[in-house]
Amino acid sequence: MTPTLNEYTEKDGYYIQTLLPEVGYVTYKVTPQTGEFITEPGYSDSADLPWGLINPLRQLKRFTLTGLGLNMKVSLPKALAKFSSRTL
Repeated sequence: MTPTLNEYTEKDGYYIQTLLPEVGYVTYKVTPQTGEFITEPGYSDSADLPWGLINPLRQLKRFTLTGLGLNMKVSLPKALAKFSSRTL
């Protein structure tokens, strides 16, 4: 699944949803500065984002993991060890 940029409806800001095969569905909260960086070249609500943009931002810890939908093939302790509620 391609990462998708979504705009909050009840508040300002963006979040990204995607599917990581080894874990399941994840939701990342986007910092305001990162939201500006992503939308400046023209990405907007419901836009598919390339992994070439997402991966460097993840490495720079520009997202906060806010949701995790587990893949049933991964045990809960193993998944949480990989993706706790920490900044990614």
